[in-house]
Amino acid sequence: MISTSLTPKLRTVKVLALESIGPDLEQVVSFLRCFPCLEKLYIEVMFLSC
Repeated sequence: MISTSLTPKLRTVKVLALESIGPDLEQVVSFLRCFPCLEKLYIEVMFLSC
């Protein structure tokens, strides 16, 4: 995930889909604080194989 500056208009988002490489719950939680009215969240976590 990439941190960005969010405008107040984005606070009205009802459905959000996140795509992340590797599990990073701390970043997901901090990102979700920008969307207090969120009703549905879809997360896809991709794992990189070595």
